[in-house]
Amino acid sequence: MNQKALVLGGTGFIGSHIANNLIANGYNVTVLRRHLDKSNFYNLDTSCRIIASSIQSEQELQKLSIQWDFNIVINSCGYGDHTLFSNTSYDVIGSHLLGTINIVKMLNRHSLKKYIHIGSSEEYGQLQNPSSELLREAPLTPYAFAKTASTHFLQMLFRSEEFPAIILRPFLVYGENQFPSKLVPYVVDSCLQDRDFELTFGDQYREFIHIDDLVEVVNIILKSDYKNNNGKIYDVCSGNVLTVSGLVHLVQDIVEKGNPKFGARKRLISDLSLLYSGSSNLFDDYSWRAKISIEEGIRRMIKSRS
Repeated sequence: MNQKALVLGGTGFIGSHIANNLIANGYNVTVLRRHLDKSNFYNLDTSCRIIASSIQSEQELQKLSIQWDFNIVINSCGYGDHTLFSNTSYDVIGSHLLGTINIVKMLNRHSLKKYIHIGSSEEYGQLQNPSSELLREAPLTPYAFAKTASTHFLQMLFRSEEFPAIILRPFLVYGENQFPSKLVPYVVDSCLQDRDFELTFGDQYREFIHIDDLVEVVNIILKSDYKNNNGKIYDVCSGNVLTVSGLVHLVQDIVEKGNPKFGARKRLISDLSLLYSGSSNLFDDYSWRAKISIEEGIRRMIKSRS
């Protein structure tokens, strides 16, 4: 019998890639999204079951006609709102922290083998040096706070109840089918269309990881017999570290078009100066290294969006 997998946020960029990969590997996949409509921006495989509910409401989740006897749960859902507390909706906290708590309460623990939580590198806050999983988090936004609180909740459950959670903190994920407003597709599309486009001065350092590398990490963790990973945090990092301006120049060099306006946008307090990792935990535990260089990943995106 195929294993049953639940992907929270499975119609989003990261979630859809994970869901499609699970289907390709023989899992019986259910996707839980916020609203049930016909839009499918990320080419989600039509063989999966799609259900809709606000995960902030335990009452709504209880009304769903599912058994909750999933073997695998991947949580990639939640509002991607990176604004400050005074300017944001409180839903950003509810969708991450309260949603995580409610889903855990619904799950059949006897069936559950692995719960993979997709956190965020933004949990670390304003760094002076590359991150590591041993650092105390210092989130700057409600989004990063809610991700951090969810991480601590799941680690508490592991320590007290042996809940089989693993937290992945990917750095800046990019790839095919990503929404146009995100940094990498915004730069790629602007250069392909040879238009003027506004940016900050672009001196922020970012570590870029292709979506296929993140999906491979999920695969490796699900297939591994390694017993000491529950409760752990893993930075999903690639070594592909560039400034934002360096990324823009790389795309320009490949496309030979585009007119960036550096400094035309004001840099926000939440726009972190340095966001990359010095961790080797994934390599130490799983012998994993990212395979897709930033240049190869950009060329893939250019080809898919041309």
